[in-house]
Amino acid sequence: MSVVFSSRICIIDDEPHNLLLLSKLLSRHGFRQIKTTGNPQEVYSMIQRGEVDLLLLDLHMPEVSGLQMLEQLQPYISPKTQTPVPVLVLTGDNSTDSRRAALTLGARDFVSKPFDPPEVICRIQNLL
Repeated sequence: MSVVFSSRICIIDDEPHNLLLLSKLLSRHGFRQIKTTGNPQEVYSMIQRGEVDLLLLDLHMPEVSGLQMLEQLQPYISPKTQTPVPVLVLTGDNSTDSRRAALTLGARDFVSKPFDPPEVICRIQNLL
């Protein structure tokens, strides 16, 4: 199995429909280690234990925003760390300010919803 397809991907979104949609898309394209959550604390724990190779992150969530998560995950996503975890932001907010803020805080890529599935898969493969 390809390293890309054996990679551990965590999808963070507060909308169950989005979690299901992305999980199915990834599964159809050969990814097998997919975790989904709307709970930021769960994400922090997984990253601290080294259980994640890529994060797919929504920006607008009720308890902790995606931008706040990016700030808190700096020790794990910064290119200055030994093995940074790349973050792909997938959000309905396509404003220039949000894009700039997410990329400045360490996101490696940014895709607006609704997204083109083949493009998302290509970007995920590039990040892995």
